[in-house]
Amino acid sequence: MHICYYDSTNGNLKYAVGRGSTWDTDIADGDQYDDVGEYCDIALNSTGLPGISYFKASAPNVWYVYFDGDDWSTPEHVEPDASPGFGYSGEYTSIKYGSNDVPHISYSGDIWQQGNTRNLKYAWRTGVPPMLWSIQVVDWAELGGYYSSLELTTDTDDAVIAYQRVNPATAIGSLWLVEQLSGWWQAPVPLVQGSGQPGAGMYTSLELGPEGRKAVVCADQTSTGPYITASDLKFRAYNDLTESWEPAQTVDDEGSYLVGFHSSLAFDPSIRSGVNCYPAISYMKRLPSSVAEYLMFARWW
Repeated sequence: MHICYYDSTNGNLKYAVGRGSTWDTDIADGDQYDDVGEYCDIALNSTGLPGISYFKASAPNVWYVYFDGDDWSTPEHVEPDASPGFGYSGEYTSIKYGSNDVPHISYSGDIWQQGNTRNLKYAWRTGVPPMLWSIQVVDWAELGGYYSSLELTTDTDDAVIAYQRVNPATAIGSLWLVEQLSGWWQAPVPLVQGSGQPGAGMYTSLELGPEGRKAVVCADQTSTGPYITASDLKFRAYNDLTESWEPAQTVDDEGSYLVGFHSSLAFDPSIRSGVNCYPAISYMKRLPSSVAEYLMFARWW
């Protein structure tokens, strides 16, 4: 098991690997002058070595670092620094390796010279040293790209991204999905419309099943007002036979609990309904007035 995380005490990006009953930890990026590692995500290449995307506050943008088997690489600045006063990029990163171990990253960020907007952005490495990156703005919504979750199709490396888009007029978020078809971006599709504030689409987790089936989970904040007092865990899947999205399902809506935080979705290949694998979800649950959190598990039977 491989984990990346932000060490808020020391401002470092850290990495941990489980070896049986023990864990080994290491600093992947960070020193006394940096504050690095927020919004991090990890992926393994074809040889099982980790690469990490993350946000560096001291040089505010998205960064990438990888382990070569002996040591961590020199961190790569994926997107050039924005001009002073024009914001930054690199929040809510999600990373996957495609064919030939090319890293692909989705994240939320500003558009250069357009002020403090938040947009869904997508980067992939296209060069050799000095490691050039190509960057696209995928969704030009004024407030979008939050909680991005990226997957790549196995046959074409087409990207599929689930994320939250927020209506700037109402501050209500909704879950959206956008995908490539033979390298061309299709129009973004709304999947779960938020009803409260900050709405649906938080803690999004997207997964492609072994057969390519798309499914996504997220937290839907159903309360109103300045404090989050209620939320549900939502699930929605694509039906390849009808070529349409099935209706959204509420997996857990236990009363006054905050449900669906830090969700993670996977398919169990050992249990199938026809060609489709059954989904399994881990997530957090807690009472709004309590700091105690519960790790929950839901499975389709």
